[in-house]
Amino acid sequence: MTDVASRELGLGFLGIGQAVARIFQQYPDMSTLPYRVVAAADTRSHSLARFATEFSGQTYTNAEQLCADPSVDVVYIATPPELHREHALMAARHGKHMIVEKPLAMSIDDCTAMVEAAQAAGVQLMAGHTHSFDAPVRAMAELVASGELGELLMVNTWNFNDFNRRPWPTSELRSTSGPVLNQGPHQVDIVRQIAGGLARTVRASTIWDDVRECVGGYTCHLGFESGASATLVYDARAFFDVAELHSWVA
Repeated sequence: MTDVASRELGLGFLGIGQAVARIFQQYPDMSTLPYRVVAAADTRSHSLARFATEFSGQTYTNAEQLCADPSVDVVYIATPPELHREHALMAARHGKHMIVEKPLAMSIDDCTAMVEAAQAAGVQLMAGHTHSFDAPVRAMAELVASGELGELLMVNTWNFNDFNRRPWPTSELRSTSGPVLNQGPHQVDIVRQIAGGLARTVRASTIWDDVRECVGGYTCHLGFESGASATLVYDARAFFDVAELHSWVA
């Protein structure tokens, strides 16, 4: 594998759907970032045409072709979650570092296989969490780590929104258990960032959404190695428009 530590990284997007579109919206000028967007792969011709116009990058309709591109150092895997394992193992075989959209995969076995493939190939694999880098979350984590307020004993997080009321395909909501695999990673990411360390115990239950006929929410309790505990509550069945309350683009 080429040593890329001393040069600008070449970034290739595997899948350029809604998640990647939001990245482009947040960073319309990528010239100041420490990487170059060099390639993208997708099955939709209109998405590839737009990408080629905006970034003058190479486009592919085949995932293997993107992973084999020598200008790509890092593959951003933003394909449907059920394809993450296949595409991560493919990228690892080609010696590419990986950022994988959450959820990392659909099962513990898939996640383990991805981690082991990255380790065997000597490449980096990370979940594409975003909230770890939010200023308020980082500030809270730093405050807790400083010990200024004493020992952290408990974290509580609640989220009530209209996630299940948005125009997601019902099949997608069912395959990812509604908000569990779609939004749960965000809450767990934030709580782990603040509490630190690994969760040693997990207890959880879900509630049903009669409208979308899938999981509509969950309650989860995490116990950490430090002795701290966290309660996570998520209800995705609200009938109000979250976009009216903050700047997130649905």
